[in-house]
Amino acid sequence: MKLCAYTLAFFLIFALAGLIRLRLHVRMKTLLKRPEAEPWLTGPQVAKYYGVVPETVRRWRREGLPAYPRGYRLVHYRLSEVECWLKSRGEEGA
Repeated sequence: MKLCAYTLAFFLIFALAGLIRLRLHVRMKTLLKRPEAEPWLTGPQVAKYYGVVPETVRRWRREGLPAYPRGYRLVHYRLSEVECWLKSRGEEGA
């Protein structure tokens, strides 16, 4: 009876290890297929890029600029989304 229990435990351990290995393999393939991630910019960085003051970026955010809060008083932006939003409004920055 002990031999059967040990065999069953051994089988379960191998099955679990195989599932973990398969899941990691699938996850790594997914990560490798992702395009290069776009860097996040802060409000002052966006302002410097467009040659405006940071208050202008805050005003844009109130008017609908896509923003991503990252904790208390920290907001990040994606440059491609800022460019798209400004083009849709007919603005090109400063």
